[in-house]
Amino acid sequence: MKNIEISGLDKSSPYKTPKEKLTIADKWILHKYTELLTKQKLAFEEYQFTYFTDSLYRFIWNEFCDWYIEISKRQLTDPNLKEQTQTILFYIVEGLLRTLHPIMPFITEEIWQTLQTSSTKPQSFIIFSSYPKPDITFLDAKVGDSFSHVIETTQTIRNLRQTAQIPWTKEIDVRLFCQDDFERSALVSSASYLSELTKSKVSIYEDFKPVKPSTGGLVSKTRILIPLSGLVDPGNMLNSLSKRRNQFEKDKLAQESRLKNKDFVNNAPQDKIDEVRARVHEIENQIKTIDEQIGLLK
Repeated sequence: MKNIEISGLDKSSPYKTPKEKLTIADKWILHKYTELLTKQKLAFEEYQFTYFTDSLYRFIWNEFCDWYIEISKRQLTDPNLKEQTQTILFYIVEGLLRTLHPIMPFITEEIWQTLQTSSTKPQSFIIFSSYPKPDITFLDAKVGDSFSHVIETTQTIRNLRQTAQIPWTKEIDVRLFCQDDFERSALVSSASYLSELTKSKVSIYEDFKPVKPSTGGLVSKTRILIPLSGLVDPGNMLNSLSKRRNQFEKDKLAQESRLKNKDFVNNAPQDKIDEVRARVHEIENQIKTIDEQIGLLK
């Protein structure tokens, strides 16, 4: 946190930069953090302590650490974004310490003493500070959905790259095809993030144009295509995809046999039966995706 250079920041209010100057990543993490605080208050009031801790864990690791901190490294190198990124990082970390203090008193106090407080009248101990209140002006469901699509697309590109065994030392060409205005707008506004997070050159189109050999996937209404010429051996990738397809087929047969078992269907809880059916549907989608990838390689 010392790298955030907090000494010169204006920490008297959550955030004073005009919203139009915030990046989509800034707006997304502030929305998710505010959403968290709103739900935490309800969890405390209803004594749902398991939900309280689980939701904190998911936000800290899956959203703040996995995504915003990674993106902030890039934003901190931009003189136009550096100060607002530092302020947001401090605002959320400081707030998380106060949120965590009731269940993790000692470590939060230790970090608090290092961070200092963000209030205008510093408190010597975190226990004397107020519990963070959500600033509902940061809530924006549209931004939440928009950037969530960017994250899913990023994850899929990374998975495709790993499946194709393309070394991270090589920059790849990623082509995104989307006719949905909302998803395309989200991708266009975040193209630089996509490129940075996947080490690729990202191009966005409306109409799909297949390229062979290539690999690809589908995220909602966005189709992803990665040309493979000069990057991998198509023959080796075909063998790898065929093995994965065979594994999925075996798994599908095993799950379907459970659904054909009268004892299981008559005695198992309905949610368990639904879980197996959902698994079969998921496997079928995986097989369909693999078949599409095989078609793009031949």
